[in-house]
Amino acid sequence: MISSTEIVLADLKIPSAFSPDGDGVNDTWEIQGLNFKGAYELTIFNRWENIVFTTNDYQNDWAGTSTISSFMSSSNEVPDGVYFYWITWADGTPPISGYIYIKR
Repeated sequence: MISSTEIVLADLKIPSAFSPDGDGVNDTWEIQGLNFKGAYELTIFNRWENIVFTTNDYQNDWAGTSTISSFMSSSNEVPDGVYFYWITWADGTPPISGYIYIKR
């Protein structure tokens, strides 16, 4: 008898806040299910629509720092506040957008 296995991809779970304060709890923005959805680009903007972070291989490691050299400080930490994300998919699936609140 041949049995079949069904693989169900996890739904995306995108938290709307995290606290990169070094206490070991919620220090990075952890998106569940992102790397199971196919090729994508994740971009994070500040309220002035400046890109502060972008990647196409997110490893749940963003700790609220900018990938732009000397963006805010010598450590490139972005200030507390609201940031916006945009996830575009290579297969043409409609993009996902939302916000993230950072509290250090």
